[in-house]
Amino acid sequence: MTVSAVSKLRPVAMAIFAVGLISALVGSGAALAGGDRVEITDPWVRSAPPAMKMHAAYLVLMNPTGQAIDLVGAESPQYKMAELHLSKVEGGIATMVKQDLISVPANGKLAFVPGSFHIMLMHPRKPIEAGDTVDITLTFADGTSVPVKAPVRRAHGGPKKMHHGGHKMN
Repeated sequence: MTVSAVSKLRPVAMAIFAVGLISALVGSGAALAGGDRVEITDPWVRSAPPAMKMHAAYLVLMNPTGQAIDLVGAESPQYKMAELHLSKVEGGIATMVKQDLISVPANGKLAFVPGSFHIMLMHPRKPIEAGDTVDITLTFADGTSVPVKAPVRRAHGGPKKMHHGGHKMN
């Protein structure tokens, strides 16, 4: 190989090195924010009667990284407010408790399902019904956010009565 051929290959070699370095950083998670690392599947919002002032959103968060990812908030332009909640039964009474942080375990997943974690969407700006789509933005502890489109659908079975932990639904 001539000197001229080697000097022509130098930019190609540098580009290959740069791509390799970026790939190594991305693989380690060092160059990624929480919102870029989490995978979101099966988002949906439970339909409710038009007079209902709150709806629940569900989804699955998957974390393929070696460290926990913390979800700290949610919002939707279609609702006045949104909160992270956990439903649980204590002493035979079903309750909902607001969560300031929900951690998705390293190399794991966390399902937001009826009767467990969910996003409480409160005070819809207009009625929603099955077939609509709700826009939700999830916010993570590192400041990143991820947009989600959640179709509205009917849940199987009737709604369970819940105590809303002092939330005023006026």
